[in-house]
Amino acid sequence: MRFINDLMLGKLARWLRLLGHDTAYGTLEDQEIIRRAKSESRTILSRDQRLIDTARREDIAAIYVSQANLEDQVVELYDTLGLAEVQLDPDSSRCPLCNGELAGKRPEEVRELVPPKVFEYHSQFWKCVRCDKVYWMGRHWDDIEKKINAANNELARDPD
Repeated sequence: MRFINDLMLGKLARWLRLLGHDTAYGTLEDQEIIRRAKSESRTILSRDQRLIDTARREDIAAIYVSQANLEDQVVELYDTLGLAEVQLDPDSSRCPLCNGELAGKRPEEVRELVPPKVFEYHSQFWKCVRCDKVYWMGRHWDDIEKKINAANNELARDPD
């Protein structure tokens, strides 16, 4: 899925990128967001009801995100889109910084790009094809998985 988030949803943009969604972010002006959404076939995500209403009047897909908490935003969005489960697959993730695609790399290809201890303890790496940032499943990975599991538990809850 292709999204464009307004400036109020930066954390959500980074998470959607990790989850494999092509997510534009960083555009200041509402009219530019609308123009990009239209020209790039993106769905607008915003906490600004006026922006959502304007986009819908112009027949552009737009979703109002009512939740303030990141985890709740992910659940709300997935529920709105009818997606039953949040899945994180590093092989289909995008760079959370620049939205570039990530390419799997052999350890020897990134030896000079990561700290020695990281190289010693990890065997899976991904590199952004746009900004060259290297990623691996570090200590933060457990926290990411916990947040995804919590989101999936919320999505699976019976609405009754």
